[in-house]
Amino acid sequence: MWYVMQGPTGQEGALKEKCEQMIHRPVLEKCFVPYYDEMRKQHGIWGVVRRVLFPGYIFMITQQPKELKIALGKMQGWKNLLSTGDEIVPITSAEEKALEELMSQGHVIRASRGIIQDDKIIVTEGPLMGKEGLIRKIDRHKRLAYLEMELMGEKIQTRVSLEVYDKTKTIYVPDPSRVSQETPVATKENYDITLLSSDNAVVTLDDDQSPEQIRQIYQETKKGE
Repeated sequence: MWYVMQGPTGQEGALKEKCEQMIHRPVLEKCFVPYYDEMRKQHGIWGVVRRVLFPGYIFMITQQPKELKIALGKMQGWKNLLSTGDEIVPITSAEEKALEELMSQGHVIRASRGIIQDDKIIVTEGPLMGKEGLIRKIDRHKRLAYLEMELMGEKIQTRVSLEVYDKTKTIYVPDPSRVSQETPVATKENYDITLLSSDNAVVTLDDDQSPEQIRQIYQETKKGE
């Protein structure tokens, strides 16, 4: 079963190594810190930086939680094992499964990629595929997805990398044959629907750009095809 220990933020890795050195099987089967790969732009170049997924938390696998707590009591630096009242409890099987499905080898959540289609995110590659329901907000410019997950029955906010490589948007282009002098105001019925899609345009798209600006960018990218 997976139990969660609290420790000082920023010292998760050092505390994990300390536990591995001082507590052995069968009391402690495994100890790990979940990470995620964050995409960072430095000096104009995008790279990957590894970040702690849940700052201040270390995960511990054991079938002997009481013995584990006694062993931890002989160590310095840790705070406590998460519990309900006086009882030390593991995370639920559903929470454990959700984390296992997101993490790869080394307990790391790799970067995902996806598209925005009519303001809806669709993940096409990576661990967030099929898990769009976890996403509460995205920051396209920083390439981040903000998630809401459950841990010990409580909702926890965290973030992982998500690169949006395409944005499609339905806009309406005036159709002269349908817009007459008698109906100078164009309506949805008087417009042709055009779906704009470009792998290159997304890097310059901003949320406040008008459909006309988006179309201009789209036309520029089409010239190179």
